[in-house]
Amino acid sequence: MSKKIEISIKQIETIDFTKYGQVIRIPAPHEAKPDLKSDIINFYGALGMFNSHDTIEFGICTFNKRDLVFEQLEQHILTQELLYAVDDDFIIPVAPNLIKSSGNLPDLDNLLAVRIRRGQGVIFHRCTWHWVPFPYKEESFALVGFIKDTSKNDLEIIDLDTKVRIKE
Repeated sequence: MSKKIEISIKQIETIDFTKYGQVIRIPAPHEAKPDLKSDIINFYGALGMFNSHDTIEFGICTFNKRDLVFEQLEQHILTQELLYAVDDDFIIPVAPNLIKSSGNLPDLDNLLAVRIRRGQGVIFHRCTWHWVPFPYKEESFALVGFIKDTSKNDLEIIDLDTKVRIKE
């Protein structure tokens, strides 16, 4: 390992996330009016857009509490990915893609650790590097969406040449 990297947790509401993907959340009343409103429902459509030429699958990813350290990142070349915090907040590392002569690599100069609150989600751009979420409680889960069979056919995991520590 050549070096150690430390990154701080950013609140997703306070950063420009556009180089990594889209943020999905219920808008504050001053930000948007519901597309459909009644006594029993407020529906906000088109909070995020998922572009696909193929069938989208939705699943549940469970993940366990562990030290805030990682040495790997993953990406999907062919699809965007939705990660939506269902039961509790989580932290997720994310980096844009950097294309070099040796192929796709994470841009570690723009590596972030973002806190996704329960009821929020992100839709990563294709090729965005990320890792398994770090939950605040012992076990948590997220709704995941991407092109069908992505976990079998479009999953690239790389080993970093460094340990990355997320500091709270």
